[in-house]
Amino acid sequence: MIKKLDEYLAAELKDDLEQIHFSLRVSTDIGNLLRAIEKYFGGTANYAKGKGSMFMDYMRRYHPTAYLYSVARACGGSRQDIGTEGAIPVLMNIPFYLEFLIWRMRCGGDGILEKSLYHVLRSIEMVSLLRVLSILHISICIPLRWLAGNCGDLGGYGFGVAEMPKALDLMDVAFAKIAMDGELMMDEDFMMSIFKPLSKDIQPFQSYLDYMFMEKRSSPVGSRDKKEKVLPFHLLRNELFLSERIDIIQSNPCSTLLCIESACEFRVQFRDGTKATAKYLKAIKGEKSMARGKVKRAERMAGRGIDATNSISESLHAASTYGLQQGSTIRLDHCAAEGQTRANNDFGRNHVSLVSGRKAKHGHKTKAVGTFHLLPPELQRTALIASKENATDNRRRFDVALEKQFEKRRRKEEIALDKKYKDATEEYIVALYFFEQYHSPRCWTCVDTARIFYLKLKSETARLAAVKEQILIRYLGLGWVEAHHAWSEEGATFTSRVLLTHLLEVVIPLAGKMNVPAEPPLNVPALPQVKKLGTVSELAEEMKELSDAKLIELRKTGQEERDDREAKGDGDRWFEKNQICPPEIEELNDFRIEMLFAYSGDDGTQCLGWYQGTVIKIVNTQTNRVRIEWDSECLGDRDVKTSDHKLVPGNWNPKEAKKGGWREYLTKK
Repeated sequence: MIKKLDEYLAAELKDDLEQIHFSLRVSTDIGNLLRAIEKYFGGTANYAKGKGSMFMDYMRRYHPTAYLYSVARACGGSRQDIGTEGAIPVLMNIPFYLEFLIWRMRCGGDGILEKSLYHVLRSIEMVSLLRVLSILHISICIPLRWLAGNCGDLGGYGFGVAEMPKALDLMDVAFAKIAMDGELMMDEDFMMSIFKPLSKDIQPFQSYLDYMFMEKRSSPVGSRDKKEKVLPFHLLRNELFLSERIDIIQSNPCSTLLCIESACEFRVQFRDGTKATAKYLKAIKGEKSMARGKVKRAERMAGRGIDATNSISESLHAASTYGLQQGSTIRLDHCAAEGQTRANNDFGRNHVSLVSGRKAKHGHKTKAVGTFHLLPPELQRTALIASKENATDNRRRFDVALEKQFEKRRRKEEIALDKKYKDATEEYIVALYFFEQYHSPRCWTCVDTARIFYLKLKSETARLAAVKEQILIRYLGLGWVEAHHAWSEEGATFTSRVLLTHLLEVVIPLAGKMNVPAEPPLNVPALPQVKKLGTVSELAEEMKELSDAKLIELRKTGQEERDDREAKGDGDRWFEKNQICPPEIEELNDFRIEMLFAYSGDDGTQCLGWYQGTVIKIVNTQTNRVRIEWDSECLGDRDVKTSDHKLVPGNWNPKEAKKGGWREYLTKK
């Protein structure tokens, strides 16, 4: 059934999946998702690139009262119901997973596993799949597990191995209804009462269901206080059937379709003659079904008190694989302890010496009896008692030491992120000047303009500085990386002519190919540009917006910092915006101008201030003398409205304020 749903979604999302790079390994396979979740979010140190311990520290720090569902163990092997059981923690933890992934990627984490999970967890279609599988787990798998595991003890309630087909028949009837109306699977009363005919007659079964869904409690992330324990399956049922979480609400249409697909597939599989279930289905009169005359009363009675599972035989196989699998998901201190005792041969019994006819290779002696078995029986017992008594304290000390390590690691990440934000603010201020220059007369917007201004500059130093500035306007101000050009190569500095060629042939033509951003780029670790997988959940978008709020704050901080610096005389945006060379005298009619004049301050000291006006007449082109009508806002009581002034080319747009300096008056618009 799970495979069928995987294939269904893969077909529906085929176009989106083809757009996502194969290296990210994004798929609709629930098994792949569960393994990826365990690798990244699992807290058992079984994957080098996983962040499980960091995630738990993050949760304890920022969501101490939240309940976190335990990740299913999908990497150490698989079982038939791992897809449904594993779907529950993924679905319920999605808000925290998305928040942590966004935080990690903002901090600079951009691994394949992180990008892959970010793709999948944003998808409403994948949320729908997780929701359907979770519903099936609590309504079908959990009850069936209990019935199969306790069948041997239910003889007193008239239930045994031969009555197990009753459960199959109840499922078949329910899925027939769901196949006609997919919304029934999202009806809590309908799904949670599928096995009601059995629980009504089997009191322990009903008690178990009541305990699981109404009494079983568990602790949130940051507390072990009994008063703060929650009902995890109660929370789960509310999210599955009565959710207010926006991504789950969005999943309703797709979930309905998946419910129909799953119900139809169940009924097809029940009737497949190659499957064991076909023998037990009453609807097709299977040979072991509850249909009349198929199983004799004597056989039914003989089946009472017999286990319905193969646990006894499977335990032998489990024992043989336990040693290989235990190191992948057990506690770190337990894993280290076992490795240490094996290496030290603490409990070795020297079994090899009992094998006759074997010679030691390379002259090495076989391991002797372990230290533990060399102790007197009294000391052996004392050692075991002491280890048991100190086990809790030892685990606690280990956890405290590990928590301190996680705290330092998290602080290291946050300090690094703060430094990136601080550096980004400085870079943003620089980019802000260049960005504003692009939208000002300073920018050489076409090839002809660039050539004209280049030729007006007489020295190589001035030309080199001007061409570099034009390149940086696009590279730093707009974030066009294609505009980049090195200033030197192998110790040789490029001439202004070489850089001008790059400007004319590469940089300026970019305006016809690239989009001009609304704001200068902010150089901070950003979320990767990912393709969508189906419909992007609003929950993921809201999480992203919360993270983007920090970027907005950084931009605001950068702008305020620049304003403060300019108020102190450090920098002048209007100097940066004015064109490099003064305009020709003939072009000054109706020219908006501002000039620096000296005036006496309140304390009698001489000050310089900018006065704004409009050139209304060119008095003498030979001496660059013009008549200016001054704006009334900048005039004092004794100032004249119009006056004649000589515009000295050398005083054009001075970087340092000086009397007689002049430039174009550019408004903030």
